[in-house]
Amino acid sequence: MVEYRDMSIPYTEEELQALRELICSLPTYKDGNVYADDIPAVVKAMRYERTPEQIQAYDKYWRESFGGSMAVDSFIDYARGVHKTHLIAREFVRDMDKDKNGFISANEFACILQCLGSHDPKLKDKTFEDFVKEADTNRDGVVDIEECVKWIEKYTT
Repeated sequence: MVEYRDMSIPYTEEELQALRELICSLPTYKDGNVYADDIPAVVKAMRYERTPEQIQAYDKYWRESFGGSMAVDSFIDYARGVHKTHLIAREFVRDMDKDKNGFISANEFACILQCLGSHDPKLKDKTFEDFVKEADTNRDGVVDIEECVKWIEKYTT
């Protein structure tokens, strides 16, 4: 039986180094990247209890946001903050801004919610309309990255 890690406790630098070494030892490891196909093995190594649906959401996120791979250093940065959703929110939201215009569209919001909602259920049932109404603090009709991050923090801290 696998003993799952308490994900409310941050990883130590030693644990992060061990995770980096494990990723670098995967058969698919090349060019400093970890690949979406490796998500199940990496999650298992992290002792991170996730459902098949959550694993699928992570897989989709990596494929859509990073073309199926992520630099190991970036992944370790995510792992460093995985114990608190709000700690990974800023980088995550920037990654999800597909057109890099600095604003979050309905499609980008759906991707954010799919992945962060699987990570933190408090976000799961939010609608885009409610998101814009709550997050658009300067009332310009759009939500920029900073407003989105603050909205996520409101629900996850």
